Amino acid sequence: MKPKNRMVSFRLSAEEYERLRQVGSDRGVNNLSELARAAMNRMLDTPKPEQAGLPEQVQELRVKVESLSSELERLIQAERKTGT
Repeated sequence: MKPKNRMVSFRLSAEEYERLRQVGSDRGVNNLSELARAAMNRMLDTPKPEQAGLPEQVQELRVKVESLSSELERLIQAERKTGT
C-alpha cells in the first residue's frame, strides 16, 4: 500500500457526521478517514453518468446495424430478381 501523505479536509454538520459515523460502524470501518477514502475511491472508479450506459448503447447500435444490413441484403436480392 502506498503511503498516505496528502490530506483533504472538509466540514460536516453534526447530523452528517453522525450518519457517516453510523455507516462506518455498520460496515466495520475503523475510522471516518478510511470510510471517506473508500467512498472517494469508489466514486473515482465509477464511470461518469453519461458513460454509464455506453456498452448498452453500443450493443443497441450493433443490433440496429445488423438489422439494416439484413434489410439492405434483402432489398438487393429482390432487385436482382426483378432485374431493375
